[in-house]
Amino acid sequence: MTHSNAAQQQAKTALLALAAPAKPTTKIEQFRALLPDIEQRIRDGVRHGQIIDALASAGLQMTESEFRNALCRERKRQKGPAREASQTPAPPAATPAPAAPKPTAPRGDFRQQRDKPLNW
Repeated sequence: MTHSNAAQQQAKTALLALAAPAKPTTKIEQFRALLPDIEQRIRDGVRHGQIIDALASAGLQMTESEFRNALCRERKRQKGPAREASQTPAPPAATPAPAAPKPTAPRGDFRQQRDKPLNW
């Protein structure tokens, strides 16, 4: 019995020693990690092309359109989810109905106006 316990412990130790395989990071994950620094450089007046070149030299290859799209998407993501039209709140039920408008003469009926004296 001690042999099986020792084998179990050895197997358990071997399993725990296995490191989880490194998950490859995507471009967007790398971009998100660098976003605060990228935003700071943009505020400092550094051009997008220079930032793209610096990212490429660090191993993050992006075209200018990829960079702009990623920047726009991440800025939107940081602002929070956009409200959808289907999720608009219902109007309060306790609001009174507006009063009916007074009946008026139809547009273009100048008969009432032509008979009045002029107020100059």
